Amino acid sequence: IKSIGPSSAAIYAEYGSIGVVTNSGTILANGSVSPVAMNLKYTTVQAVHNLQQGVIESSGSSGADAITLAGTKLSALENLGRIVSAGNGVVLDPHSSISSIQNLGIISATAINRYGIRNEGTIDTLVNSQSNLSYYGNLPGNYLVKIDSPSSYGQLVVTSPGGATNVGIYSSSTNVSPAATALGADPSVFYLV
Repeated sequence: IKSIGPSSAAIYAEYGSIGVVTNSGTILANGSVSPVAMNLKYTTVQAVHNLQQGVIESSGSSGADAITLAGTKLSALENLGRIVSAGNGVVLDPHSSISSIQNLGIISATAINRYGIRNEGTIDTLVNSQSNLSYYGNLPGNYLVKIDSPSSYGQLVVTSPGGATNVGIYSSSTNVSPAATALGADPSVFYLV
């Protein structure tokens, strides 16, 4: 799905409800003024699954966000592929919430002062295997580190944190015993910027 032009959106929903969105291809918005790949306003969404080969992308300006939630409740966001943007990867306004984010792929932003996740709302649980996930704003209620090896595990780079989070190890992690030792000795699991 592609949308090209100023303020374009590849997927746009307002004052409605969506069941499950499953992406195995590309959802792309490109434009000179704030394009958004998935622009969800005052909408209830059951789940967004971005599969391993899936790409959700906005490009063209630093205001280009990949997924924007405004007054929206999303039950589950699963990312096995890539959510990439010149702006922010995933944005929640103060009136939005995501019950669960499982990031086993890449969520990234390329512009200065933009973030993989910018959260002014509520995230209940964040599972992360990405080693450099940039994060701004309200901390998730629970942060679960996905460990693949002692040198490969989820790390958050946090700017302007709000609230508190419970940190744990994701149940499907591998090599947990040696990795847990490295985790305890390595403060890089959770950066505050």
